[in-house]
Formats: sequence, structure tokens, C-alpha cells
Amino acid sequence: MGSDLVSPKKMPYDWVEAPLFFEHKGVKVYHLYKNDIMDNGTYKYWYAPYPWSSDGDQENFDVRDLAKALHLPEPESQEEIQNVLRQAVDAGLLTENGVKD
Repeated sequence: MGSDLVSPKKMPYDWVEAPLFFEHKGVKVYHLYKNDIMDNGTYKYWYAPYPWSSDGDQENFDVRDLAKALHLPEPESQEEIQNVLRQAVDAGLLTENGVKD
């Protein structure tokens, strides 16, 4: 006899590059999707140096850590976050390859 259970269909997923959030002096910073799912939205404070970065990649960084390293207050708005990123690039803390160790 056949089973009465119907196997669920799997949703197909397409990989999309993350949108560019910020660029300064050739350094680009990209949004990160929560759990790599676009419908979940992007993180407010976590960013990536590459458009193909995945949630949890080692290169990803928290902009609040950069603010702390620069002795700046924790950013709240997108404008303040971009200001921290700009200062981090200018100070050499943030490069094309991400946050400098």
C-alpha cells in the first residue's frame, strides 16, 4: 500500500549579490541578509566587504566595533553608520578586504 503522506515541495532559492551600502576611497561595504534570506531583511549593524558574503562569514563585521575602536559613540542612523565607515576607511581600519587585524 502507498503512503498517505505527501512529501513537501522544496522552495527553489536563487543566489543574489547583496546590495552596496557604502563606498569610500575604493572600499565597498555591502549589506548582509539575515540568515542569507532576502525576505528576512538586512542587519542594521553587520556588514560585509564582498557582495557574495554569506551570513556568518569570517570577513563580516559589526560597525559598532569600528566605532568603539575609533572612540566614537555607537551609531544609530544610517548616516551615523556611514560616518563610522568613512572614518574607519580614512584611519586604515577598514580596507577592500574588510577590517584590518
